[in-house]
Amino acid sequence: LQRLRHSMLLLVFACGAFAYSPATPGRLELKSEAATTPGSFDLYIDGEVWLPAGHPTSVRHLGRTLSAADGSLALVSASKASGVDGIGAYEELAWAWSNGSSWTFKTSAKVYSEAVVFEQEFTHGAEATSAGDKDGLISRFPSFGVASGSARRGYLQYNGDMVGSNYHLGEWDASSDGIGSGVTGTAPLCIFAADLSTSLVLSPFSNFMAASQQFDDERCLSYGVMGGVTSVPVGYRVSFVLSLSAGGINAAMRKWGDVLLGWYGKERDAAWERDMTLQKLGYSTDNGAFYYYTTEANKSYEDTMLDVAAYARSAGLPYRYWLADSWWYYKGLKGGVKTWEARPDVFPHGLEYVLNATGWAVQGHNRYWSADTTYAIQNGGRWKFDIDAGSGYALPRESAFWEELLGSARRWGLQVYEQDWLDNEFDHFPPLLHSATLGREWLFQMNAGAMATGLSIQYCMSHSRHMLQSVELAAVTQARASGDYHPGGDQWHQLGTTAMFAHAIGIAPSKDNFWSTAAQCTGATPCTHYGQGTAEPHSRLQSAVITLTKGPVAPSDAVGKSDVDLIMRSCAADGTLLQP
Repeated sequence: LQRLRHSMLLLVFACGAFAYSPATPGRLELKSEAATTPGSFDLYIDGEVWLPAGHPTSVRHLGRTLSAADGSLALVSASKASGVDGIGAYEELAWAWSNGSSWTFKTSAKVYSEAVVFEQEFTHGAEATSAGDKDGLISRFPSFGVASGSARRGYLQYNGDMVGSNYHLGEWDASSDGIGSGVTGTAPLCIFAADLSTSLVLSPFSNFMAASQQFDDERCLSYGVMGGVTSVPVGYRVSFVLSLSAGGINAAMRKWGDVLLGWYGKERDAAWERDMTLQKLGYSTDNGAFYYYTTEANKSYEDTMLDVAAYARSAGLPYRYWLADSWWYYKGLKGGVKTWEARPDVFPHGLEYVLNATGWAVQGHNRYWSADTTYAIQNGGRWKFDIDAGSGYALPRESAFWEELLGSARRWGLQVYEQDWLDNEFDHFPPLLHSATLGREWLFQMNAGAMATGLSIQYCMSHSRHMLQSVELAAVTQARASGDYHPGGDQWHQLGTTAMFAHAIGIAPSKDNFWSTAAQCTGATPCTHYGQGTAEPHSRLQSAVITLTKGPVAPSDAVGKSDVDLIMRSCAADGTLLQP
């Protein structure tokens, strides 16, 4: 506490002949240095440089890069102000820039006692902006160097899919090589003192689907709008946050999450109150499950699920919902979803029949949209879709579509809509990579449909940008936070790290499913999907981890193969989960 009280966040700003002294000397100090590039700064904590200045401010417009380094982005003015907002009291420095005509661009830094918010404002928009590299940037502010200092520091960089599950932990110095970039690598970055006394977290703070970071060959870490964006609308703003905390990584991530959740008004515990699959025991047919793309011998999926329910009743397993993975609906071009309805060869009597026979709610899986989807006006449907013939992908463009799709699914018991393959939809559908606004609009419309129909959403195969965007989306309650389960695998180990990210932003981390007994592939119960040698030697470990994540708990055993006692250690007799 003593260290926290005396923690000092010092930003040294360069903006021509400009200087500022705070009202409380020693706590926070901002300085300008006329000899340095305008708009650049070093970041100090406790009197030491943690982040030295990196690249000068720059932005692309009309097919060229305008930079403060060569004067093509000219400083028009620098100003200072103070105020109070949802984070707290702040001192703000702002820079106005021009390309030499009436076009302007603004950057600013609001400095709070334990946070800084950096913002770019495209006052007049920008045209012909693409950098030709989706993992690059079309704008750059702030930018920091990564260099060795007098004190040792480490870092945790979240990266990749499943709540940043391809994370990297390393030493923060000139040789650091695990810092993320671009579409998949933009994610929370935690830098911490070797003694874990002080930590900071850097991440996007708004317009998350278009905000990006880039770590380049000059060992500079820069923030801005992703490099494939072709134009930016008038008045568009994108921001980034630095959150300072006493303590180590866990404390820093939670403090950073407090800033985001507080700013956007999302309660950390709201997911567990809204989502019944976070409250009750379920059954899974996801990848790794015994009945993933396979059924009982000579039976349909409908018959198999009714047998699972009958066995559960006889064994005293109080399943309250089941996860229907991607094997039940119609697929089209490039394997995308064509029509999100149950195929009659899979469910001859329909999903509503299964609901009535089992009493189980449903977590319904969906994937990326196919260009030949029957819902699109272009294919004879009723709804506006953007379709890209080259990729074979499509994207719905109306909130009303989501409301009708999800509302109709309530009839067959849908409680959680699982949007899987988020990475494929984003990475392979060019309009999402070229727009500063379409990604956010897409997820907002999906959320609006779920809110209107009383459903929750699980994200799967999400980039970190999807997860960050969830702070604005009340219906998004959970996300897969590790790779797909496979009996005998170790995907559970990622959850110790990804859960810090998920919990920080109020999302329940899903481990996927698990087998509760080791040997389920026998002569009488052939393992057609995995092979007869497949086994789960660590069922107790799997059960403990999935329960302690505070995410969904959903075994995936064959009929007659469950360890009932082990499963019931996770829940009460009525299926209510027993979690921290």
